[in-house]
Amino acid sequence: MFLVLHDGGKINDTKSFMNFISERLKFRFRNTDKFVLKADENNAEIWSIDFPKYYFKDTKIQFQSTKQKLFILEGEAGFDLIDSIEQEMHKLSSEHRLMPSIDQFEKSTAAKVLIAAESSSESADTLRRADGLSLHRLSWSIQLRQVETLARDIPASGWQKERKGFYQFAYDHILCSEKILNHYTYLPRLLSLAISLKDWDDANKIVTVTFDALDELIEHLKSEGHKGVINGIENCELTSNVWDELYKSLAHSFIDCAAKAYPTELKSEYANITVKKLAHTFMETLLQRFSANDEFFSSYLDNGFYEIAPKLQKSDLAKTPYKLVQNIFGHLDSNDENITTQKELIKILYGSNFLNTVHLIKFLAKTQKSRLNKRGKLVYENILPYVFPTRPYTSSEIVHLLPECIGKNAKKNSIPMRSLARYISVLRGSWVSPNLLEPIINKTKPSSKIKIGMKKTDSVIVAVTSLSTKESCWEKTACDNPDHSLKRYKQICELINGVISSKPRPDYLFMPELSLPLKWVDSIADRLTAVGINLIAGTEYRHFKNDNLVSEACLVLKDDRLGYPHWTRIWQQKLEPAPSEEENLTKFFGKSWAPQKSSKWVKPVYDHNGFHFGVMVCSELQNSKARVAFQGNIDALAVLSWNKDLETFSTLVESAVLDIHAYTIFVNNRNYGDSRVRSPAKQSFLRDLARIKGGENDFFVTVKLDIKKLREFQSRAKRWPKDSDPFKPVPEGFKISASRKILPPR
Repeated sequence: MFLVLHDGGKINDTKSFMNFISERLKFRFRNTDKFVLKADENNAEIWSIDFPKYYFKDTKIQFQSTKQKLFILEGEAGFDLIDSIEQEMHKLSSEHRLMPSIDQFEKSTAAKVLIAAESSSESADTLRRADGLSLHRLSWSIQLRQVETLARDIPASGWQKERKGFYQFAYDHILCSEKILNHYTYLPRLLSLAISLKDWDDANKIVTVTFDALDELIEHLKSEGHKGVINGIENCELTSNVWDELYKSLAHSFIDCAAKAYPTELKSEYANITVKKLAHTFMETLLQRFSANDEFFSSYLDNGFYEIAPKLQKSDLAKTPYKLVQNIFGHLDSNDENITTQKELIKILYGSNFLNTVHLIKFLAKTQKSRLNKRGKLVYENILPYVFPTRPYTSSEIVHLLPECIGKNAKKNSIPMRSLARYISVLRGSWVSPNLLEPIINKTKPSSKIKIGMKKTDSVIVAVTSLSTKESCWEKTACDNPDHSLKRYKQICELINGVISSKPRPDYLFMPELSLPLKWVDSIADRLTAVGINLIAGTEYRHFKNDNLVSEACLVLKDDRLGYPHWTRIWQQKLEPAPSEEENLTKFFGKSWAPQKSSKWVKPVYDHNGFHFGVMVCSELQNSKARVAFQGNIDALAVLSWNKDLETFSTLVESAVLDIHAYTIFVNNRNYGDSRVRSPAKQSFLRDLARIKGGENDFFVTVKLDIKKLREFQSRAKRWPKDSDPFKPVPEGFKISASRKILPPR
């Protein structure tokens, strides 16, 4: 923690500084001053937080003088030093928000912090070295997080060389005697990564190198006379029992994380032999250093942790969340004795106020086919991971499984937000606004408008990408073997990182049709939502049984109607393929377009924090009925495209702008270009707010859409033009929707 305060001239040492803080943390209680922070009665150098007797009575928080550093700065040089520290910390923490860039691993800011020697020549040296350990830990956590993201998104065979480089980096800069204890809490996480990727040799090496580094550290301390500094207290007696406990603690952590990370799909005899070898390596390495007369250890000597892994998975305690592997463990046979136990549990829960079992069972029944990939009759499920979840469904995952929660295909007299509130309450145990759980008062009719968020906005900034997706990528996704190569991942990551770092930062990011692999949606959406950017992207084909597939637009939008911010994920299916697309899918891959139950041309209107927009996917723009249906209801129409016929679509875009009288955001594959944002402006040179084409690199442009100005113009009672009008007259029969109307008009 860095505290930067104005110096009034009364602070000259650590004691005076702590008195300064203590004086400002006091409060008045029954005409008596109560000090939250005060010096210890027996040792004036130790300060502690004084909790009330009825609150945290067994807890004590102390601040030791040996862990405090005070710097008194003056003049412009002092301000320059503070600015330098601030910039360095901001640069380092910014990497936490970005997508991984594995080819620049050793050149990243986080890596440089770990590699750099603490010398007087470092930038911002004095103040940085005052808290170098915190910066090092932050740097290593960033590195780990980026590699864990890669492990989730890229097949293990696709980045072996880069992964070996990462392990070597860990051996050189983390698993060495002088730094091993600094990163002690992250060691199991590193081992967990290696095991989940089936890097058994590196997993063995991590264990061996870790304990070798500890041995080297112990030998060094023995030569210094068994004295050390623990938690800021000097001259601590480091006995052999202390080291035994440390070894035992680390062994517990290693074995625990290994069982949690074990890939549950490994069932072959070879895999079992490999894992047994790893387990014995653990035990042999540990037992050489201390005596482990412990049931925890002995249980792993013969059977190994691979037998415990499925039990951890079923309990939602493993590295991979239960919700991602429930199709393997969720089904119970009709003669399973656990069914009787579950029925008893449901009865107990039904009679308690712990959770609403009716809503839980309703959710499981409605979503069982999509979650378990089951068809036909409902099957018995293991409900324990839903009653006691460690990583419950998020709001966006609930909406993905049940689109009715945001009004998509909702039934008559239903209140979508009420359904979402109920499911979030029972699945997550989260607080939701109480009025959302009240009974229905006013009956409602199903609407094509989907409302997300309660805020109002007058303008938005949109980012239009120029991203290249090759024909080979289309061929792979068409045959259900999508391109998840490291090269393509880097390409998209660089674009996303550019958007995140851009100024001004956009409110919405639009990506072309078939540009985003389904497997990467989570990682990219997580990074964008972390900085408040909404995503509207065309995703690759989703495949079904009987050689059916569909193309979809994915919308990840921020919502606050539950009483706190959360994110909603919506999937909008492309109703029909383009003629040439359908021909190629059938001729070369034997694929057919999955039928859609809903109307053939009515598209939803999204009301996101007052910004009304619609989404169409490529050839859907040619449907004039679907276009005109948006008239008066939207501020902007987004068209996600993969189109070669630029002349035809250029005409369609220009026509749509006037037909609908709204901004049109057309985003196309960079291989063909002509992505643009067009306005129904009166002046011809103001109509294309941005238009991009060509180039060898992927990039994006940001455009500001003045929603209020457009609505004010459309709210006029008559279509009579003026010389000063910013927009072309609205088309005949135009009627602005009540939710968009602004009075007085302009």
